[in-house]
Amino acid sequence: MRTGWIAFAAFFMAISTAQTAEVIQWYAGDFPPGIILRGRDQGKGYLDQIMKVIQEGLPEYEHRIVIAAPVRISHDITVYPNVCIAGATYSAERAQSRVFSDVIFSFLPSGLLIRADKLASLRSLMDEEGRVSLRQFIQSNIGRIGVMNQRIYGGTVDPLLNSEGAQLERIDLASGDDALAMRVALGRNLDAALTYGFEITWLGRQDAETASMLRWLPVQEEPDVMASRISCSKSAFGERIVERMNRVIRTAGNSERFQRFYEGWLDDDSAQRLRKLIKASGKARK
Repeated sequence: MRTGWIAFAAFFMAISTAQTAEVIQWYAGDFPPGIILRGRDQGKGYLDQIMKVIQEGLPEYEHRIVIAAPVRISHDITVYPNVCIAGATYSAERAQSRVFSDVIFSFLPSGLLIRADKLASLRSLMDEEGRVSLRQFIQSNIGRIGVMNQRIYGGTVDPLLNSEGAQLERIDLASGDDALAMRVALGRNLDAALTYGFEITWLGRQDAETASMLRWLPVQEEPDVMASRISCSKSAFGERIVERMNRVIRTAGNSERFQRFYEGWLDDDSAQRLRKLIKASGKARK
C-alpha cells in the first residue's frame, strides 16, 4: 500500500510540474534552410537543429514553436514576456526591446544577387576579390534592389539603403516560398536583391534551372563575418532564460555543433571562406 501511495505521489508531482512549467514561445519564420517545415529535409534546418539542442538543455521549461511572418515576430517579441528567436542579429536598436544570448554561430553576411547575364556589366564595380560596391551600384542607378524588411544587413549597408536616391523595393516576405531570388530570376520589378548565399544553395536544391540563372556577389560594405544569437523578450523572464541558454551554449562542444549546422547549408567555397575568415578574425563581429 505504501508503495502505491509513493507511486501516486510521484505521478501527481509529475503532472503538477508539467502543468506549472514555464513556457518559452519560440518564434520562427518559414524560411528554409534555417527552418524547414516540409519535404525530405523537414526539421533539418540549421535553426531547427540548434533550437532542438537548446530545448533539450532546458527540460524544466515547456517549449512551444510559433511559426509566423517576420512582421508578427518583430511585434510579438516586444509585447509578450516569453518570446525567443533563434538566429537573431544584434543591433543597438533591437537591444532596447530584447535581450541577447552569447553568439551561437558565425555567418557570412548578405551579398548582392543578380541575374547571370548582368554580371559583365558590374565588373567595373568589383574589387580584386570579386566583391561588388553597393555604394557605386546605388549611385550608378543601375537598377532596383530588393531588400527584406526586419533584416539587419550590417556594416555600412543599412545607412546606404536609407540614403537618398537608393532605388529599393522593401518587401515583407511571408515565407521562403516568395523568395527574393525567384523575383530576381523572373525580373519581377527587381534587378538585384540582398540575400544570403545559402538561400541560393537552397533554391538550387528545389529548382536548379532557376538557380543557374543567378549569381551571388559579396558586398564590399558588409563586414567579413557576422554573429548570430538568440534574442528574447526584454523582461525578467527573458533575462533569466537567456542566462540559462548561455549555459547550454557554453557547454563543451555545442558551439562547434551549432557552427556545423549552419555551414552544412553553405556551398563548399563559402564554407571554406568562412572558416578562414573566422580563423583570421578570431571572433565574429556584431
